[in-house]
Amino acid sequence: MSIRNIKDSSNKLCLCECYPNGRNGKRIRKKFATRGEATAFELFTIKKVDDKHWLGEKVDNRRLSELIKRWHELHGQQLTHPEQRQRKLDLICNGMDYPIASKSTVNDFANYQQMTHILRHTFASYFMMNSGNIILFNKEKKQILGHSDIKDTMRYGHFAPAHLDDAITKKPIANMDFSKK
Repeated sequence: MSIRNIKDSSNKLCLCECYPNGRNGKRIRKKFATRGEATAFELFTIKKVDDKHWLGEKVDNRRLSELIKRWHELHGQQLTHPEQRQRKLDLICNGMDYPIASKSTVNDFANYQQMTHILRHTFASYFMMNSGNIILFNKEKKQILGHSDIKDTMRYGHFAPAHLDDAITKKPIANMDFSKK
């Protein structure tokens, strides 16, 4: 690498001559009006070679679980029920088999959600077919199925019609006398 003054008929006074890839590599020569411009070009050329932009960006191979932990440390603790939220994210990560975050796609998460929905539905169906109590099931719904409304739980009632008959005949209003006295 060198910068030298030149004396020729052009109004360029300095020549930057450099071999950024070594003496056997390609030579770069360029004329500049000032020594400062030539020095800046030399530094730019060296930096460009050192960056090795042709190799691309470094791939982030961290697992999703590491990013969840980092997110929780930086942001998640400030939310309401932070432990519960982190536990849920850890369960999702476990269900997805601890993927590498940069290789995960929206479809991976969608498949996970679809599978959990299928498993919840299958569980609820078999629970009712095996004479499960829909009233008890509804009380525990938030922990078991995540339903926020009894109507969502009641859709599994058709799997156990005998129980629904019991619920209708044993309800408190069935034993009340509405006749006027």
